[in-house]
Amino acid sequence: MNKPFKIGALLGGGLGFVIAIGMDLIMGGTITNGGWADAVAKDLNLLFNSNYKNTDLIVIFCVFLVIGFMVIISALLGGALASLLSAFFDFMTKKGKSIIDE
Repeated sequence: MNKPFKIGALLGGGLGFVIAIGMDLIMGGTITNGGWADAVAKDLNLLFNSNYKNTDLIVIFCVFLVIGFMVIISALLGGALASLLSAFFDFMTKKGKSIIDE
């Protein structure tokens, strides 16, 4: 992996984490009292026909899995975008003959 990809992945993953936690804090309260935990508990209860609460260990684990998945996807997208931008600017600043010079 090249340097722009690593930097973009770090920034993208960090931004994905901040957005996921920010959405939870703004719209749901805290991690274990609404928001992501409430949504995961409802989904697990529908899926397994059970009665999980927001504070159950399996719900907290699934919340970390969901947020982790979002961080991984945003890190990959950030790395891809940084690599694309780096290649674009390398192309634009390349010395030598170009189409415009002809």
